[in-house]
Amino acid sequence: MENKIVQLLESKRIRYRLLSHKKPVFTCEDAAKERNVPLNEMIKCVLLVDKKKNYFLVCLTADRMIDTKKIRKVMNCKILSFASDQEIEKILGYKKGAIPPLLLKTKIPILF
Repeated sequence: MENKIVQLLESKRIRYRLLSHKKPVFTCEDAAKERNVPLNEMIKCVLLVDKKKNYFLVCLTADRMIDTKKIRKVMNCKILSFASDQEIEKILGYKKGAIPPLLLKTKIPILF
């Protein structure tokens, strides 16, 4: 993932700062502590799926919770659930916990 994103940023001459982890992290809170960055400066991306198997990527600052009621209203669906680890890899091409808001394998709606 890192190489694709870095290549994109460099090709567009976009300034960035790459923050690496010294140890594995499994939550946004752990990542924020490891990087010494406030949660509200980090983005988390979550893949949701409706009963018709339509997928939606929801991206929000790591200090916030997903409001599924709002998402259901915006996307005009009644039932939403979190995609499985297998669906995440198949649809997005990334592993759970490492989903970026760009360079996805499949074109799907992205909500910020």
